[in-house]
Amino acid sequence: MEYRHAMSETYVEVALSAPVPRGHEVTVVALRGHPSARELAWVVIDRTSGVVHVSEALWGPLGDSLAAAVGPVAALTRWSWTVERTVCGKVVACMVGTSDTGDSNFAKTRLHVEPLPASPGR
Repeated sequence: MEYRHAMSETYVEVALSAPVPRGHEVTVVALRGHPSARELAWVVIDRTSGVVHVSEALWGPLGDSLAAAVGPVAALTRWSWTVERTVCGKVVACMVGTSDTGDSNFAKTRLHVEPLPASPGR
C-alpha cells in the first residue's frame, strides 16, 4: 500500500480493483484484522453511487447481509477489525491496473482524492 498526502490532494493505492469515477465522493478505509497482522484490508466506498469495493479478506466476514453492504465499516468494527486509516474526499483521478504472475492475477487502484470543501453540517 502506498499513501501520500499533500495540502490539496491525497493519493492512496489499494490492492484491489476499485474504479471510482472522477468527481465522485469517496471514503477509503484501511482495516487491520488483528494487531499483529502485517497486511491491511481495504474498503472503498463510492458515496456518490453507493458501490462498495472490498479486499478479498473482507468478503467472507461481510457475508451476504444487506446491513453489511450498506455499512461495511460499522459491520466489521463490531467484530475484531480495527480502522487504521481513513481518507475522504472527491476523486480527481483514478487508475486501475492488473498484473498476472503465473497462476495469479493481482489488481491495484490508485485514487487521487482532494478534500471536500468545509460546509455546515459536515
